[in-house]
Amino acid sequence: MQSVFSHIATFQYFHEYHAMKSADIFQLKIPKETQKILSNLNLIIKPFESGFHLLSGNSSLLPNELKPLRFHFQVKDPLFWNYTELEGFYPQKNLIFHSNLFPTEENETETKGKLIDQNALFNIYKGMKFPFELITSQNPIVLDELGNSIEVDPNGSLGEEIEEEGSFTLPSNTEVKKIYFFPDQLFVLPGMVFSLHIAKLLEDILSNYPISYQVNFKARATKWRYILADQDLNKKPSLGIKDLRTNSYTFTEKQIEINGPGTVRCFESDQEIILKNSATVDFQLVENSKLEEGEKIVISHLPTATPEYLHHEDSSPNHIYSHIFI
Repeated sequence: MQSVFSHIATFQYFHEYHAMKSADIFQLKIPKETQKILSNLNLIIKPFESGFHLLSGNSSLLPNELKPLRFHFQVKDPLFWNYTELEGFYPQKNLIFHSNLFPTEENETETKGKLIDQNALFNIYKGMKFPFELITSQNPIVLDELGNSIEVDPNGSLGEEIEEEGSFTLPSNTEVKKIYFFPDQLFVLPGMVFSLHIAKLLEDILSNYPISYQVNFKARATKWRYILADQDLNKKPSLGIKDLRTNSYTFTEKQIEINGPGTVRCFESDQEIILKNSATVDFQLVENSKLEEGEKIVISHLPTATPEYLHHEDSSPNHIYSHIFI
C-alpha cells in the first residue's frame, strides 16, 4: 500500500458568526462519480472540521483528467440560515456554488478568500432532461461550467439524457440566470457544492503550492429589542441601555405589539448589530435616578441575541429583529 502522498490543495470555509476561525457547519459528501475519479487519479481526501485537504499519490496522472471533482456539503447546523447573511436563499430550491474556475476578485486574496453572496446562489433543477422552459430567447444559448456555448435547437438537442451534474448559465433568462442540474434524484440535496477542475488546479500550482481555496460567510445583522417581561422592571419609569464595551450602540424606548401579551415596552437598538456565537458586545440595563448618585445598575450584563429568535415585520421589511425578553 502506498504511504507517501503530497498535499496539493485545501478547501476551507469560515463564518463571521463563529468566534473560532473554523466552524463545523457542513458535512462533506463525495458523489460516486467523484469517488471514481479520485480512485483513478490516486487522490485521497483528508476531511477536517471546516473543509478538506486533497493529497496526490501520483501527480503524473493529473494532466489527463478532464472531468471536475465535485464536493457536496450538507448543512449540519439547523440555525445556519438564521445567522447567515444570504438573502434569497431557499433550502431545497437553491444551493451555494463555488468553483476554482471563478476568477479572483479584486478584494480576494489567498488569506481572505471569496465572500459568499447572492452571486453564489444557483437554482436547483433535477431530472434526466434539461429544463427547456427556462430558455426564453429565439436563438437560445446555454453556457456550461467552462463557459462554452451550447446551442439549443427547436428539436431540443440538449434534451438528451444528462449523465452528470453541473452548473449552467442562461444568458437569455432575466430571472433565472444560473442553475445547478442534478440528473439523479438525491435523497438529501447539498447546501453547497465546490467544483474543482484539475487543469486549472495544475495551472495554479505552478505559481503557488499547495493551493488554498477559501470561502467566507457573512453573519446576519439584526436590530435588537430588549422586551420588558418582568412586571417589576415595567414599574421603573426611567430605564435605559448602556453600552459598556464600545459606547457606540444606542437604544430607543418603544411600545411594540407582539402576539399574546399585546402592547409591550422595549428598548430597540438604533443600529443593526451582528450576531455572534460569543458576545462581542456588553449591554447593561440602568435606571436614571434623579438623586445625586446618578445611574443605578438594574441588570449588570444583559443577555445577547441568538439566532433562534428572529422577528420579521411587514411594516419594516428591510429590517430583521432579535427579541430578547428580560
